[in-house]
Amino acid sequence: ARGQGVQIALRAPNPDGQPLGEDGFRSGYHIDGENKGEHSPFTLLVGVALSDQLIPDCGNLVAFPGSHKTQFPIICEEVEAGYWRDGKSRREKPKLKNARQMMLAAGDALMVHQKVAHRVGVNCSPHIRYQVYFRLAHVNHGAYVGDNTILKDLWLEYEGLQEVGAVPKVHDPIVDGVSGMTN
Repeated sequence: ARGQGVQIALRAPNPDGQPLGEDGFRSGYHIDGENKGEHSPFTLLVGVALSDQLIPDCGNLVAFPGSHKTQFPIICEEVEAGYWRDGKSRREKPKLKNARQMMLAAGDALMVHQKVAHRVGVNCSPHIRYQVYFRLAHVNHGAYVGDNTILKDLWLEYEGLQEVGAVPKVHDPIVDGVSGMTN
């Protein structure tokens, strides 16, 4: 895998902020690359917590487990229809369910499939949330994107998971697109 740089993500405290709740999380999400017209800019998002996020609403990453499976066919249709090019925005995003705030201790890591919808949560704590993100690309990623092979198989770049039979299993955290590792 090749890295595509690092993102240091700070979320300032907003002690007067209101928790978003389920309805607030259902919109405002994104799939990395969509605002740049890139349907597959990398393979895997790896996040490492640099500060504790052990309770909800302290700037946690909010992921929609399983959304990559529902969004993938939509993305493929949109690419075929000419969306996702030259920064052209997507059609109206569907409302998603099952938002999950990732509870992480400093040093914990999470791995997120590139197609998993996610967003940042509100930080109602008195502390800055510190997180770092790495975007990794499969060694053949550029070729797979170039010839649109990437749009034929959601798990194309995850050979290891395919070899051990980890995909597709229902309600498996890996298949849900989000996997956590604790320190």
